[in-house]
Amino acid sequence: MTILTLLFSIYIVLAVGYNIVSVVLIDTTGRSASPTEPMTGLVIMTVLYLAFVTGPQISEPLYLFLLASFGFFILRFGVLAHLSGFDPARYYSRLSWAAAILINSFGVVTLGMIIAISLFR
Repeated sequence: MTILTLLFSIYIVLAVGYNIVSVVLIDTTGRSASPTEPMTGLVIMTVLYLAFVTGPQISEPLYLFLLASFGFFILRFGVLAHLSGFDPARYYSRLSWAAAILINSFGVVTLGMIIAISLFR
């Protein structure tokens, strides 16, 4: 396992874990961790994971396009949307708000490193 695969795996585990915690919060408190619908987040993480693991079976330009598309999507909806600020009506806590930003920032940086290394090797 390469370091990039490890970093990507850590991102997927953190993102899936965050969404699972959000589902549990909805079930127990009626409030989500963030405005993102957790089941949508889980579906997106599943599709991203599948795109990542099928990389060796598809053409490299298509693979890099898919990763870049996911990276921009996560940047827009997983980082920038949350950076608009903490709102107690939309987030379970400041910790859940900060975690959403940090986890998705980690994912964007990881995808960027995978793309950059793939382009320049």
